[in-house]
Amino acid sequence: MTILLTDALKPVNNLSLYLQKDKGFFTSLKSRVDVTIDELQGIIRQLGEGNFEGLEFR
Repeated sequence: MTILLTDALKPVNNLSLYLQKDKGFFTSLKSRVDVTIDELQGIIRQLGEGNFEGLEFR
């Protein structure tokens, strides 16, 4: 569980920081959400394959 939380929270935290910094305009929100989804899907794929290279937890 620690593996998943450590790595999954990083892209979610980046999105959260963007939302806090953007001050309500959200001009690139869709692209930021898409990047976050892609990063999370990549983490899921890596963990499913047993490939821990590049992840926070090794």
